[in-house]
Amino acid sequence: TDFDLAGLAPELEALAGLKEIQGRVGMALTVSGRYGADGVLRLDVRGPVNVADAAFDMDGIVGAQRALRWDGAVSRALPASDTEALVTVDGAWQLLGTSATLAGELSGGSPVRVRLDDLRWSGRAEYSPADGDASPLKLGLNAGLALDGLAVDREDLSMALLRLGGLRLEDVVVTAVDDVVLNALALNDLRLLGPAPASEGAP
Repeated sequence: TDFDLAGLAPELEALAGLKEIQGRVGMALTVSGRYGADGVLRLDVRGPVNVADAAFDMDGIVGAQRALRWDGAVSRALPASDTEALVTVDGAWQLLGTSATLAGELSGGSPVRVRLDDLRWSGRAEYSPADGDASPLKLGLNAGLALDGLAVDREDLSMALLRLGGLRLEDVVVTAVDDVVLNALALNDLRLLGPAPASEGAP
């Protein structure tokens, strides 16, 4: 299935305050469901989703996205059980060529520009909201994240606010709000309030 995001503009404006949105979406999803002996209905949506050449304008934030890719599964249990989360997300997504400009009224002065070359996430996440004393909040995460080429600049400054060549978070495990484990973190080429390399040109 392919469609143009511009066709959803009226609905998205009402839901998220989007004044304008563009882009092309392609997806090949399969939906399945099963009803277990435990009385829980399980719905699964699986497959890839690709968004190309997206752009949006939302309350002072103007952004663009060269590509967004997702491949995985989203599962919903109705109702959540003791052994199964309400919502489970298992897969990988990637953002390529992201840029955004925040208007001066949002950044406290001159507009701020953000550029990100590549962002990747893969893993599994689970969530069930709390339901009083009968059912506490349930969180689960086992994932990794990689980021490349982050740049943040402000128009009225001749220096770069932030440059980050790369970030890696590996084997992030969350089993509760107060139980978070990060097995590996790596930063590459982090610079704050420094001159922007001449080779970059205008951000």
